[in-house]
Amino acid sequence: MKTLIKSILLFVLFGCFIACNNATKASDNATNDTTNDEASTEKTGQAFIKDEGSTPNALQLAIQSEDHSTLVAAVQAAGVENALVNVGPLTVFA
Repeated sequence: MKTLIKSILLFVLFGCFIACNNATKASDNATNDTTNDEASTEKTGQAFIKDEGSTPNALQLAIQSEDHSTLVAAVQAAGVENALVNVGPLTVFA
């Protein structure tokens, strides 16, 4: 029984040691993240359509209001502008 427990423990420790060796994968992911960030800086989507005929959505109302400047800054920093202009029930804690 003791040898079985020691064998399982040795196997688990060896698996943890192997799992920690991902130095090359991290550098590959870092280069992919920078290329995705460059592509996402372009403002596309429903949030950036200029339309004077329709009723304003929640994001447009927040941008027009001086009281919600912190909310607008947080939304822009998080990059969730398109989520706020989509149809659906929204709850915004401001």
